[in-house]
Amino acid sequence: MLLSGFGEFEYARTAIRLGVRDYLLKPVDKSALFELLGKIRQEREEASSGSEAEERTAAEGDPYVIERIKEILEHEYDKNFELERLADTVSMNASYLSRLFKNKTNMTITDYLIHIRIEKAKQYLTGRPELKNYEISHLVGYSDPVYFNKLFKKMVGVTPRDYKEKNRS
Repeated sequence: MLLSGFGEFEYARTAIRLGVRDYLLKPVDKSALFELLGKIRQEREEASSGSEAEERTAAEGDPYVIERIKEILEHEYDKNFELERLADTVSMNASYLSRLFKNKTNMTITDYLIHIRIEKAKQYLTGRPELKNYEISHLVGYSDPVYFNKLFKKMVGVTPRDYKEKNRS
């Protein structure tokens, strides 16, 4: 809303281009001002209640989204992780998806993926003992075998080699 002492058309036209809701000339008619403020307040309230409804609808779909993300990660654990791509897959904002996942699972998406990768690595270590550690590293999505070994030891408490030895059939 723009209050002005200038009644020139060019000022009004510029104001319209800038997205001004209304152009009131001074001296202002108080009833016109209050009427305009009431309309603006009502429009904002309607827009606000619409966005709340959208948020509720999104919240109702949250369990589905979480399950979908878990499913994707369990099938694509060996691929390079990209949060933006994952968020696009479920039509959500990446930061909202991260917060939602953390709130619903008490884990970050990255921690969940690490958990899956380590579990798959354990399966390879015991089920396919002929595989070398660097091969298993690549199979579960880690291009750096040294990083994989450190992460595995941190998560499991033993190195991949020691795990394989302890769990030989």
